[in-house]
Amino acid sequence: MTASKPEFSADASSMISTVTGLHSHFRDLQSYYKVLKGKLLSELEASDDAEKTQELKEKLTETNEKID
Repeated sequence: MTASKPEFSADASSMISTVTGLHSHFRDLQSYYKVLKGKLLSELEASDDAEKTQELKEKLTETNEKID
């Protein structure tokens, strides 16, 4: 399963439509990062290489910051 990062596209619409679109976009973006976090945790659990483990921990920290 591959999850693509959601992108917001603003068009000429009403303020309410824009706000609703942004709300949906950020909710989708948060879901994307939660899926990415799960993938990183799975890779981290399966990793035996110390260098790769460190790299995965750094990516996990960045992902956690984006979720919060």
